[in-house]
Amino acid sequence: MDEHKIFKTAAIPIVLLIIGLKHYTQNLVVSIAVGIGIYVISYFIDKHIKKR
Repeated sequence: MDEHKIFKTAAIPIVLLIIGLKHYTQNLVVSIAVGIGIYVISYFIDKHIKKR
């Protein structure tokens, strides 16, 4: 249940990030790839911190 909440709360800033990157790079595919990459990295960092 908590993971679904994390995905929903993280989705809004990620979408805003992708929109911002699209304006900066003018390339939607690159923007989505970078957005997903940042999300995955932050998710693993979050998991790692919670394990301690």
